[in-house]
Order: sequence, then C-alpha cells, then structure tokens
Amino acid sequence: MDFAYDLRLALRSLKETPKETHDSELLSYIKDLPFFITFTENQINEILSACDLVKVEKGKTIIQEGEIDDSFYILISGQVLVQTGTEEVAVLEKGQCFGEMAYLTGEARSATIITKEECIFLKFSSTLLNGLSEAIQLLFFKNFTQTIIKRLSKGTTTKT
Repeated sequence: MDFAYDLRLALRSLKETPKETHDSELLSYIKDLPFFITFTENQINEILSACDLVKVEKGKTIIQEGEIDDSFYILISGQVLVQTGTEEVAVLEKGQCFGEMAYLTGEARSATIITKEECIFLKFSSTLLNGLSEAIQLLFFKNFTQTIIKRLSKGTTTKT
C-alpha cells in the first residue's frame, strides 16, 4: 500500500467521534502489521480504544532524549530517525515500534525520534493499557516482548 492510501485511512479514523468504532479498512490495515497479526478484529478494536492515532509532519521531534514519558509507539506509515546525541542510530519504518524502553522502565528517554517524512503512529500509554481486559493486556505484552526479542536477536538494539 502506498503512503497516500495509508494516510487516507488514518485520517478517516482521526475524524471519527466514537473511538470504539473504527473504520474497517483501518482495522484490516492494522491487523496486517506484524505486531497485531495474532489479534482478532474485536481485540484490535479494544486496543485501539486505549491508544491515540497521531499524524505528524516531516521533521518533527516525537521523542526527545532525556525526557520522562511512558508512551510507546507503533509506526503505521512513514519513517523516523533515531538519534542519540548527534549520532544517527537507526531508521524505523512501517510496523516497527519505538519508545519501549522508557515505557517499560519509566526512565528518561535514551534517544531522540524525528520524523523523516509525514508519519502516522499508534501512541500507547501504560495508564490506558492498564484499563484493558487482562486477556488483551496479556496478548499485547506477549507481542510486545516478542518484538523486543526480535530486535535484540537481530542486533539492532535501537535506544528509545
């Protein structure tokens, strides 16, 4: 799918008033992301009720190194640059996540994340995720853990 299509889907969802009812195209698109492959449509709907869909233009800082925040992000479309100090550490793309270390530990961010192009994210906070059913939380954290393990096993330990 191209970026224009991704953007159209996300913008449609941003305009919706009831957060519990999400566009079926957006649900289908999100289900195809590696993180959500094992979730049913109803489970994805529940998870989407605990996150924000965020659109950010090119060149904007999403996470600033040193800040304290418990947000975790999944990139739906676009690319972001990961920097520590002035060093470029990695480029993340659609389907990848960032912010997981500060999300898990509650410590200050260890990297800065900047959009390389217009991006769309799912933004999660631990507070909202804690409000989900235990079954959904368990499945979410299982996938979350698998994502981190895959990243570590590939030797691409991106700091965020």
